[in-house]
Amino acid sequence: MSLRRTFAITVRLLAGFRRDHRTLGILFVTPIIVLGLFTLLFRTDAPLPRVGVAGTGQGPVAEAMTAAIEADSTITVTGLAAGDDIDAMVRRGDLDAAIVIPAIGAGGDATLQVVVEGTDQRVAAIVSAALRRAMIA
Repeated sequence: MSLRRTFAITVRLLAGFRRDHRTLGILFVTPIIVLGLFTLLFRTDAPLPRVGVAGTGQGPVAEAMTAAIEADSTITVTGLAAGDDIDAMVRRGDLDAAIVIPAIGAGGDATLQVVVEGTDQRVAAIVSAALRRAMIA
């Protein structure tokens, strides 16, 4: 194909775009609107999750984990008593998550219990990261 013919086809297509305003809108305006919507969606800041911490036992590891979780600035910590109905508090919306820390002695095997509300994945990720940092500390 010759260069002259390629140039003629290009000029004809550009002239068609100039007369067709809908195509120009689809090419230029629509992506700007979509990018603006994505910006609104991804720029929203996640609120500080309200996390209840209940220590069911006393021990050096449990106390250290409780202190590390309470010192974390990415969550708002509320102390819970051992008799509180944690599942009901999370279901009602009083708390976004709850962490139950058992007494962990020397060589003892204990399992942390984490209750997360579940509808907001950002909150679950923030609580999980805070718990990971507390376990490392």
